[in-house]
Amino acid sequence: MSLRSALWVTERAMADWREAAERALAPTPAELLRLRDRLRENRHTLDRWQRRLQFWQGIRRVAVWLGRRL
Repeated sequence: MSLRSALWVTERAMADWREAAERALAPTPAELLRLRDRLRENRHTLDRWQRRLQFWQGIRRVAVWLGRRL
């Protein structure tokens, strides 16, 4: 076997392994749907915590304002 043919065989084998790994690691449609649902849940949770934070920041501003007025 010549060096050129050995290199070609090695290159082909590496390409086959790469293709197999890409297919094995690609997310399935069900996994993508679960990820999308989790992102929606996380977005909803983040929105809720941002509203809570804004509420308590508003309470703090009122308390500081009252403290200065009295």
